[in-house]
Amino acid sequence: MSVNGDLVYYGYRSIVVEGETILRDSLVMQLETFGFAVAATRNSDEALEVMRSASDMRLMVVDRNVSGQMGALELAATARSIAPNLRVVLTSGFCNSPMIEQAANSQWTLLRKPFSWSEFGVIIRDTLSA
Repeated sequence: MSVNGDLVYYGYRSIVVEGETILRDSLVMQLETFGFAVAATRNSDEALEVMRSASDMRLMVVDRNVSGQMGALELAATARSIAPNLRVVLTSGFCNSPMIEQAANSQWTLLRKPFSWSEFGVIIRDTLSA
């Protein structure tokens, strides 16, 4: 969805799962700029609690190193079972990791840190249009 070339996702719900406060707040602000209603969580436990009451969630942005009882990929799979239309963007600063290869070969989109906000916007657009 686009207006004058800008991403616009009014009415879409998203969740950010990121332990670093500054990055979490920045991701939330950027998604809100795109029109998303955003739930911000620090770990997989909080995220799962939010997801249990949000079967209409459309996007999850989750850090590879998420803390909590579930890892990022398990959280993404569990969240997707709750919200079948959920799209997942996995962020990571680690380039050489078996988990990264697994994510790249799975149904999740990988976004390597550091990334620019324009790269983030392209990933969000491409992920939601897939």
